[in-house]
Amino acid sequence: MPIKPLEPKQLQELAELCPEGDFLTDEATRTKLSRDYYWYSPRLTPLLDPIIADAVIAVRSIETLKKVVAYAAKEGIPLTPRGAGTGNYGQAAPVLGGLLLDMRPLTEPLKIDRETGRLRATAGVRCQTMEEFARPFGWELPMYPSTWVKSTIGGFLAGGSAGIGSIKNGVLRDGKTVTAMTILDSSQPPQLHRITGADCLNYLHAYGVNGFIVDVELQLVPKLPWEQVVLSSPDAMKLFAFAHSLARDHAEKLRLLNFQQWPIPSFFIPLKKHYTEGESIIQLEVTTEYLSLILDKAESEGISVKLHLPHKEPRRAPMLSDFVQNHSTLWAKKEDPSYTYLSAKIDFQNWESAVRRLMDWKDPVFALRADFNQTDGKPSVAAGPIFKAPDTETLQKGERALQEMGIYFYDVHSPFLDRRGMETMHSSKIRLKSVRDPSRIFGIGKLAHEAPDLGSEMSKSW
Repeated sequence: MPIKPLEPKQLQELAELCPEGDFLTDEATRTKLSRDYYWYSPRLTPLLDPIIADAVIAVRSIETLKKVVAYAAKEGIPLTPRGAGTGNYGQAAPVLGGLLLDMRPLTEPLKIDRETGRLRATAGVRCQTMEEFARPFGWELPMYPSTWVKSTIGGFLAGGSAGIGSIKNGVLRDGKTVTAMTILDSSQPPQLHRITGADCLNYLHAYGVNGFIVDVELQLVPKLPWEQVVLSSPDAMKLFAFAHSLARDHAEKLRLLNFQQWPIPSFFIPLKKHYTEGESIIQLEVTTEYLSLILDKAESEGISVKLHLPHKEPRRAPMLSDFVQNHSTLWAKKEDPSYTYLSAKIDFQNWESAVRRLMDWKDPVFALRADFNQTDGKPSVAAGPIFKAPDTETLQKGERALQEMGIYFYDVHSPFLDRRGMETMHSSKIRLKSVRDPSRIFGIGKLAHEAPDLGSEMSKSW
């Protein structure tokens, strides 16, 4: 489907479908909401910056959403859903123009079953709102992104994969978090579908290409008091080994386990005063019951305690979750805009050689960030080496370095769902597109064959 600006008649008819003030065509709004955090990438920035939606619709009701989808299906207009836009590789970018649907206003009152811990929320509700709503009832989210203050639950499920809590409760694709969801298709007229159980997996991390998430039901977990702790050592390998042992032996007592090699901690301006030059850190959220055991274990191995933030209700800043996952890259870019990152898979059982090579590599120089999770019921580690790459050539050098080290990595510098390294993982989601998007208007350009010109440009820097 070629990029074709909407005609004045189409813009007028769409405006008439929306409540006053919810159909936005001013350039500033269209530009701002057409972008997410793809500017982390020197490959994506020049390719996606020029792309701007023809109009933005603030979605406040399912009724309006149905009307807009019906009109777009009739006219063949691409639709791109957007939450808070905190994704890192163009999940919310309208790759082929068309309409951008801002789902943040879709915030109906939360509903919770106090006995079972089932929580139902519409797509625009923020993750922080859900966590703070659940805790007084004795429950908490099984996981949430580091951007939880801004992120919507619909955006997190459509574009994310793991979060704070994944060390204890698993990642999204494990299938334990989402118990049901409502999906809107692009048939004429559009239909709502209630999806339950394992079938929900087909819509998680799918960018909305095979249906728009309208509401979700999550299985919460019993709330616990969480102590925030930062541990430190000048010996990065020793500290990583300590983090690895915690993930292996004590994951059920943790909500967060993150490793940051120096100099990454020096970028964390609000907490920098607590840290020692040249020392890497581990960031933990650990149950109050288990805190003393962690501290005793650290002391016995010569690992320092740099910071302890006792549990409080309600939970308030500073939150260590603001300094993990790709928040680390954000802090690095505030220090030097040329910093970017890669996403690598390290074998949890045989980690030592890969971690040592990453830490010792000289061209480019990597600083290792690692987030520990549970995947398929087993401990896992997601590595995000950070390095300076002011241009695509240096980014390529970093990718080639991982290949030379024999470290598998995912292409996080692509807006495509079927990007390199992810084709098999998302194949069932892509097959479902023809069923839930018969009008072929959802997330057009998120699959490589739908945007061949963009794919061709990207391939030049692979």
